[in-house]
Amino acid sequence: MDFLVYESGLDKHMPPVEIGAAALVFGRTEVSDVLIASPFVSGRHFKISSSDGQYRITDMDSSNGTFLRRTHADELEKLESTEVILNSGDRIVLTTQGKGEDIVFCLHT
Repeated sequence: MDFLVYESGLDKHMPPVEIGAAALVFGRTEVSDVLIASPFVSGRHFKISSSDGQYRITDMDSSNGTFLRRTHADELEKLESTEVILNSGDRIVLTTQGKGEDIVFCLHT
């Protein structure tokens, strides 16, 4: 089983989210599959899907953007509206634009 694990940035702890064949939308509103309770997160912020045995992430035109910190990189990579392949250990970063701790998730496969 593969999981997206919450690491930091929210007031409360989120349980790991199991990811698999079905696409999951992460966001602030109930129309999302996974709720992230933060004013810095868009209603439908990003999506993780599976294709050809790989996980892919897409920013859904979020207000503050979705960023990746690759396993062996220090810099953040800003996602556009195209799918990007995720690797185990990659971190998904949702910025708070300096108004708090960034929200961080890590992919565990």
